[in-house]
Amino acid sequence: MTNTLFPLTSSQRMLQQALEEFGTAQILTIGVCISLHAPVDFSLLEKCLKEEVRRLECLRVQFTPPNRDGGIRQYIVPESSPDITYENLKDKSAPEIKVLMNHWSTLGFDEADSPLLRFVMVSLPGGWNGLYLCIDHRIMDSCGLIFMMNDTFQLYCHYLYGSPAPDMPACYEEVLQSDLRREQDPLRRERDSAFWRQLLSAGEPIYTDIGGSRKLMQSRISHGLPGLRAADRIIQPMDGDMEKFTLPKKEAARLEAYCRKHSVSMANLLLMAMRTALSFANDGEPDISLRNYVSRRSSRQSRTCGGCRIHCYPCRTVVLPEATFLDGIRQIKAYQNGIYRHADFDPEQVNALFADTFGMPPLTTYEGAALTCQPLPLSSPNPFLKHIPLNIEWFSSRADIQKLYLTVMQAPQNRGLDFYFKYQTAELDRADITRFYEVLSEILTLGTQKESLSLSSIFSRISAPF
Repeated sequence: MTNTLFPLTSSQRMLQQALEEFGTAQILTIGVCISLHAPVDFSLLEKCLKEEVRRLECLRVQFTPPNRDGGIRQYIVPESSPDITYENLKDKSAPEIKVLMNHWSTLGFDEADSPLLRFVMVSLPGGWNGLYLCIDHRIMDSCGLIFMMNDTFQLYCHYLYGSPAPDMPACYEEVLQSDLRREQDPLRRERDSAFWRQLLSAGEPIYTDIGGSRKLMQSRISHGLPGLRAADRIIQPMDGDMEKFTLPKKEAARLEAYCRKHSVSMANLLLMAMRTALSFANDGEPDISLRNYVSRRSSRQSRTCGGCRIHCYPCRTVVLPEATFLDGIRQIKAYQNGIYRHADFDPEQVNALFADTFGMPPLTTYEGAALTCQPLPLSSPNPFLKHIPLNIEWFSSRADIQKLYLTVMQAPQNRGLDFYFKYQTAELDRADITRFYEVLSEILTLGTQKESLSLSSIFSRISAPF
């Protein structure tokens, strides 16, 4: 029986282009370990993982080899035997386990016509047990992955405790076909394109990052263009690392209360904090561009089908120094509301519009940092697991396509907010990331507790420069 071939979606094409630019599938791996402070029936867990692969079609997606034009297609195999192994790591130290799982996360899925995920069931020190998962980003994003793990938890509890079985996930193929039809709608594409052309009519952005103007100055010299406003992206070396910080529960709750009070989202609050930090690092530059990732999971079908649905777009704001922090958040909110109305537009077409409009040299960018705000927590509704400590750790693939990429998630069991900073080690190190997190934390505190402060006043109160 021949499998039906489908084109890649715009989300997948965005990732596929990155793979082709950087030359390795290592950049597309997502590695994560979920563990419980309790015994785990690994035979039952293996059964549940196999059932999850049957339930969730995206886990059975494979890709064809490139055709003569270099394009690839995707298809769903009717059956797949997932790669499930077991490792006893009880005698390993925490640093040793991190090194091992980081290594597992560097092992990309290079083969065509092959599964794009693997599971390792693990016993960990101190009575922790769980699962490590490595998966290709083209078939799953973080939001889809958290849904998948919650679904697997519910299956496990169903068989172990007799709790209700989870509802079936949405059909990936149906959502895929709907997405592809939407992408081809000429009226929709024209409206989306017109929206971005209107935004670009405001003029050319300028590159900023946490290192100040150094990168932009270097790019101007290397291109012989003293007026260049875009900066070179790092393609090689692409070595990367990741640092994690946790904002305590009390402070996270205070930020959530601030968002409710002012009817703003946590994502927009974090975007404002990041753009304020970049402005501070660049002598008060008011024109700041970030890259913001959009999950596109507003319906039950899109929330439960798995797959990769992320799109990312520039978030450019010009916020003057006399404005307050809340003024800036509201400006970002208005900007992002426009983006969300056009969130199905192909990000690569947006990139092409920028390049054509402003004559950007190849492999340059205006965004020196990126953000994903992931609001969906990893949790189990089963009362038998409710009070069992739960932990989740994400791992670096050691290859990063962006200079600085921050993902913010709810910590397990409402323990605060986890800040995961992925970064390219050619230009940044742990000290840079630590200082950036400290500045972000100061800005979040000052901006939300002293609401009358202008941005220039916030800058003057930050304890030390980058």
